[in-house]
Amino acid sequence: MTRGMIADGEALALLSGDRLQLLAIEQLSDESRMLGDGVELVNGLEVGADGEVVAYHIHPGRHESGQWAPAVRVDAADVVHLYRPLAPTQLRGTPWFAPALLNANAFDQLTDALLVRARMSAALCAFIRSMEGPQIDLVQELPTLEPGVLARLGAGEDITFNNPTALVENGALASVMVRAVAAGTGLPPHLVDQDLSSANYSSLRAGLQPFRERVDQIRYAVLEPMLARLWERVTLAEPCEWLFPAFAQVDPLKATQSDVAELAAGLTSRRQLVAARGWDIDELNQELAAEGWKPTAPAKNEEPSEDEA
Repeated sequence: MTRGMIADGEALALLSGDRLQLLAIEQLSDESRMLGDGVELVNGLEVGADGEVVAYHIHPGRHESGQWAPAVRVDAADVVHLYRPLAPTQLRGTPWFAPALLNANAFDQLTDALLVRARMSAALCAFIRSMEGPQIDLVQELPTLEPGVLARLGAGEDITFNNPTALVENGALASVMVRAVAAGTGLPPHLVDQDLSSANYSSLRAGLQPFRERVDQIRYAVLEPMLARLWERVTLAEPCEWLFPAFAQVDPLKATQSDVAELAAGLTSRRQLVAARGWDIDELNQELAAEGWKPTAPAKNEEPSEDEA
């Protein structure tokens, strides 16, 4: 569903007991009309007078002709509609990569043009021109430019070698277009072109930090409400705490030293640090106790050793 939300802008699933059936987003009707008593059908979503979605109109299957079967009204309690809301009163999602499509198409055309130009520059060939005698029909006998070809243009003894223009370095333009595509997708540029030639610890951390914050926004503002709803529907248990997998650190040693310093300074708690790594602190404490591990608190006002200094 997350992959569908990113690629198509939204994902759709049906809840039936303790089962979740994923549907194609095309099965959600795009019909819009007034239903009466303040109820309105907006792009397949039935919206009540208070603005809440009360039902979804979904095509259950296809006819033999290949067309969708007539839409069926399904109560909103039995539908999971996953999308990222970007504006008030928004009811449907938009593909996340839509802002980058034009730049991606332009970048594709640039790479094609550079490839053709490189091939033409490598096609060293010669042309034999005719000063006298009949000329050949270039429409019927158009010579091809291939490395080492001697293209005859008619009878005669004059020969001229072509002088292909050297390939101009277009790396700067390509880098600008890659950054434009990355900006449209919300990804760091090195995740788009996989180029780490000019990256270091500081630049990687600076580039990944806002991206990870954006991922956390999606996790806790979009995915967690859906997971909590499914948890309540299936288990009928008390609400639980959702711990998402931790991000891999660029330099785990520096990250750990930073966590220890914040913990010692009272800027965070051990529970928060453990939760940020995607672990449950109670389970971790049980595992550590079973292994005989005991925490050691640093001594206060202790002079550092010569090696530490």
